[in-house]
Amino acid sequence: GVDAGAAYNAENYAQPDSTPNYYTHNSFEGFFGTDLNLYDIGDFSLSTTARAFPSFTESGRWRVDFNLDTKYDLPLEFYIKIGFSMNYDNQPVTEGSEMDYTLHTGVGWEWP
Repeated sequence: GVDAGAAYNAENYAQPDSTPNYYTHNSFEGFFGTDLNLYDIGDFSLSTTARAFPSFTESGRWRVDFNLDTKYDLPLEFYIKIGFSMNYDNQPVTEGSEMDYTLHTGVGWEWP
């Protein structure tokens, strides 16, 4: 599917070499994106999500989130899941990176 809307972004971060060393940064953003179920056959599924966040309150700022997830269904409604996330921000906080990556795994149970 496709989605669009507005979002309020509240960022809290610490910078140990400055005074004060704890900062709050808030912004109002639009967003648009898509969810796509790439593969869902039997016990295996693969899906992706991509969203872009242009800022309304910070000139020229864009953030982008991308996720790729796979899930394998096990017996008795249990499952294992692994995913990859990429987050981009063209105006990150001081000492922050523009690109962040995460790899996440999990084991779960679904209510029938």
